[in-house]
Formats: sequence, structure tokens, C-alpha cells
Amino acid sequence: MSQFVTGSISCRSILRPGGVNADDLPIGIFSPPREMP
Repeated sequence: MSQFVTGSISCRSILRPGGVNADDLPIGIFSPPREMP
């Protein structure tokens, strides 16, 4: 689980610099920039 979370953070850091939210980790690497509020 730790490796998956770390990978998600790395991917999101590269794709969307500015911060990573816990709720975004699971889908961060699979979905485009969130358009939901």
C-alpha cells in the first residue's frame, strides 16, 4: 500500500504541481485534473 501511495504522490506531483490531497491519491494517476468542486 505504501508503494502505491508513494507512486500516486510522485505522479500527481509531476502532472499537477501545487499539492496532493488524500482523496485524490487513489484516482490521481488515473483521472485528469479534477473538475468537481
